[in-house]
Amino acid sequence: MNEFERISCHHFAEINGYAYFSNWFYNGLFQVELKTARTVFLGYFEKEIKDELNVHWELFRQNNLICFLPRRGRHVHVYSLEDCSISAIEIRKISEKFFRPGEVIVDGEDLIFIPMEKSAPIRKLNLHSWLVTNEVNTQDTFKGDYLSQNWNLFPEPQLLEKYKIKRSDKISWQQMPDGKWCAFLPLGRHLLWYTPEEHKIESVPLIIVNEEELDSYLRPMRQKYLNHGHVVENESLTLSIYRKTITRFEDSNDNANKNRKSIGQNIWHFIKA
Repeated sequence: MNEFERISCHHFAEINGYAYFSNWFYNGLFQVELKTARTVFLGYFEKEIKDELNVHWELFRQNNLICFLPRRGRHVHVYSLEDCSISAIEIRKISEKFFRPGEVIVDGEDLIFIPMEKSAPIRKLNLHSWLVTNEVNTQDTFKGDYLSQNWNLFPEPQLLEKYKIKRSDKISWQQMPDGKWCAFLPLGRHLLWYTPEEHKIESVPLIIVNEEELDSYLRPMRQKYLNHGHVVENESLTLSIYRKTITRFEDSNDNANKNRKSIGQNIWHFIKA
């Protein structure tokens, strides 16, 4: 499956039977009704690259707000469940050298971002004032709850091997009130359900409610990959992706000949392979 077809996440927030998450494979916010797998593309996170992997990793809920915490992105994005708005709080300036928050610690009203890169700054976000400051800690230890240590462990890890679920260590599972556990297939477009009594995992395809809107959003990203002759994660782009990209695609006057040539060359190489 091509990365532009995948809908999955590392972590999600379950609220009143709905899962909210930042997509793993490109910049996108999704809502999934867990009972029916009906999925809505809610939009994208502003001020971030649209085709970036792992824009966010962890998330944190505060009352009616969901805070999506960056990994390769530069911002904390706050989604309001009341008015469905998204605001962005800059954690890494565009002028700064690239670094990734690797651990997030919750200390009262503060979120502390510990970078993966040793020389990068430690940042603190106050959840009341929404101010970001640098944190100085010479002991390399912080009090508070480490988000990476608060996620549930899957109760039957041997099942993940049995079902050959790739990258299963990159996702989190949550147990629902009825006792079942759910997660999202890492390299797919499916909801996973684990039933403890039956010792099995069921895969349910996500039903995209606004498929046309999502397709329109993804089309420029697919076109970018086609024009540059990219192969996605060592897999050839499928004819269905070419069809989705070319269908209803309108070239600009300046780039018309160039785009036609690139698309034609890519299709030719695809057919030859």
